[in-house]
Amino acid sequence: MKNFIPEEKVQEILERVSIEQIVSRYVSLKQQGQNYIGLCPFHSEKTPSFSVNPSKGLFYCFGCGAGGNVFTFLMKAENYTFVEAAEFLASQAGILLTDNKLIKKVDKEKNFLIEINSLAQKYYHYMLMESSKGKKALEYLKNRGISSDIIMEFGIGYSLDDWDSLISFMKKRNVPPSELEKVGLISPSTGNNSGYYDRFRGRIIFPIYNLNGLIIGFGGRIIDDTIKAPKYLNSPETKIFQKSKLLYGMNIARDEVRRKDLVILVEGYMDVIAAHQKGIKNTVASLGTAFTAEQARMLKRYTDNVVIAYDADEAGQEAALRGLSVLHENGCKVKILTLPDKSDPDDYIRKHGPERFVHCIKNDAVHLLEYKLRIAAQKNNLDTIEGKKKVLDFIIRDLTEIDSLVEREYYIRLISSKLGVTEQVIAAEIGKYSKSLQNIGANRDKKATLRNNSKEKYLLGNSIQYRVERFIVRYIMENPQKIDWFQEVVGLHLFQISKFRLIIRSLIKYIETNKVSDGFNFKAFILTLPEELQSFLPEILNTSEDTYSINDCVYIIKNNWYKTQIESLKKEISAAEECEQREVVDSLVLNLIELQREWKK
Repeated sequence: MKNFIPEEKVQEILERVSIEQIVSRYVSLKQQGQNYIGLCPFHSEKTPSFSVNPSKGLFYCFGCGAGGNVFTFLMKAENYTFVEAAEFLASQAGILLTDNKLIKKVDKEKNFLIEINSLAQKYYHYMLMESSKGKKALEYLKNRGISSDIIMEFGIGYSLDDWDSLISFMKKRNVPPSELEKVGLISPSTGNNSGYYDRFRGRIIFPIYNLNGLIIGFGGRIIDDTIKAPKYLNSPETKIFQKSKLLYGMNIARDEVRRKDLVILVEGYMDVIAAHQKGIKNTVASLGTAFTAEQARMLKRYTDNVVIAYDADEAGQEAALRGLSVLHENGCKVKILTLPDKSDPDDYIRKHGPERFVHCIKNDAVHLLEYKLRIAAQKNNLDTIEGKKKVLDFIIRDLTEIDSLVEREYYIRLISSKLGVTEQVIAAEIGKYSKSLQNIGANRDKKATLRNNSKEKYLLGNSIQYRVERFIVRYIMENPQKIDWFQEVVGLHLFQISKFRLIIRSLIKYIETNKVSDGFNFKAFILTLPEELQSFLPEILNTSEDTYSINDCVYIIKNNWYKTQIESLKKEISAAEECEQREVVDSLVLNLIELQREWKK
């Protein structure tokens, strides 16, 4: 992809953009020596294994192996193409790219789909605010306390209750139905009817934005709840819309979330809008009830603290439990708020005001285990032994995961009081459960060891070779002026690891081509590598546990090379002898003698 942007522009971006500043928008970084460390945004972890090297412009995670430069980071964090990452970084650095051919076919198509969504949003918004046909929808929003300013801020609109009003509007602007179908704005007719119909007809429209404020999908809500149709309807999955990776309102809320170090997670569009209307701007919604790990990681870029304020009905409770588990697994500190009288946040804020809602968030939200205890107690008869046992079984795993003795004692007392079971019995059950987990883990490890025994032998047999080659590569990367020494003393032909060989070969070519004399531009060099090596190189540079000397590495590499060559020649001699190829055998034996003589020098 980078071939669509002049190399000098890419290098200019790398020189002017600070990787630690970009990464710090997603990760809380702390300086450690010359590097910065933090929790990896690409996998769940509790202790930092993510490192940023500002001088080389690289990041690397020791946990999941993700690595690369600032382009790679944005491509992973935002699901950008290289071109999209370049455009974003150029805008941050004040670099103009308008005269360059940046857009490949796939990017052109994605941009066109976003343009269609933007045009549809303008149409829907006009129908709500300016057309007499949208009067009923506008009155509905006004009656729910939604102001014109909030309607403007969220880009809310209305889709007429007609079969093809949007299709007709788009045709006049040369947008064919086939393109509207690609973004999920229309659906094909079923039965004997041919053609298409407006997917969101007769609904209030909520545009769904990505973090950069681009419209990538829509949600629609029916006005008349008596109509037999889904209350809410989202865009289908498209090339630009994957709801599992999005949170409604996050493009507006993220700065406030970071500032308050807290996010309030609600269930619906109207809950978000009602909260923002009243100044509670650190509120976002999941798109549907199936909360995902991608959404959890998005929240964790801005805060560790999450309050789930889903609806208090049974469906809301189940969704809260699922979301709670996903967030907890991804390292978030989660509380659950259950509002009185089974209210949802929208209703509660309108009836009692934002101050009361914020008070509930601060004082009535409970921790994971306490919420699970409450739900389990509601579903089981605590007057029976069976009911008590089911409740304890439901929360026992969470109890074993509490590291703090103070916390564990608090919850044991709480559960003891709730179930009418002594603290000693609960503690014994925790111990028994922990022991069973250890036994399961031991059996699993034993099976894995047996299953991977041959693979482990192979890795152990080659680990020294891998480590010393890695050590040499790191040494050369940090001292590129030593490349002549490498070619004279070691030589590429002695390397057995193909990736290391490719990196050194690329370095030799880069130095020869660019006639490096006044200083080695590492950031420019890394761009010449294939993408897989750009991600692999940070692993090498961030691995510092090796303690070999250079002479030891050279000796081991040469020694292993000679051993490999000698073994290979011996196999060839045996094969030639079996075929009674006397002349070939004599020639190979002479080669073997010469190789052994060189080895002993």
